[in-house]
Amino acid sequence: MIKLGVGIFPNPTGKQAPAFHSGWSATDPGGFVWIEDASADLLLEMPPALADILFEIDCFPVELSAPSPQRLTLFANGQFMGARLLRQRTTLTFHLPREVVTTRQLRLSLLPGMVEIPKLAGRNSDERALSVGVFSVCLRSAT
Repeated sequence: MIKLGVGIFPNPTGKQAPAFHSGWSATDPGGFVWIEDASADLLLEMPPALADILFEIDCFPVELSAPSPQRLTLFANGQFMGARLLRQRTTLTFHLPREVVTTRQLRLSLLPGMVEIPKLAGRNSDERALSVGVFSVCLRSAT
């Protein structure tokens, strides 16, 4: 069970933390994980939501060939929560209404706007389809 206000970080050694449910790379030596391919899910065991929640994600975009910023879209338990543009490392905040967090399990689905393979872009030998690097996530009470 997660605690509101406490950050969740990728596991630096071995198997990924259970919260990083699917669509994540192994932890990079820099302390972050990549969203690989078209989406990634966080699966969080929650206490009952007594108020709206803020989802915060400390992240950065993969260096894209195109000059446009990366877009990151969030769904909570299948409901659209918003999209944000990501140009550099920053903490994005999404508002989750209490009504969305109706069960003890909160599934947060992150969908990047663009995915790029660094090897095909000519930057390095990495053949993974990457989009957004994530250092940590946190849920906070909105009140």
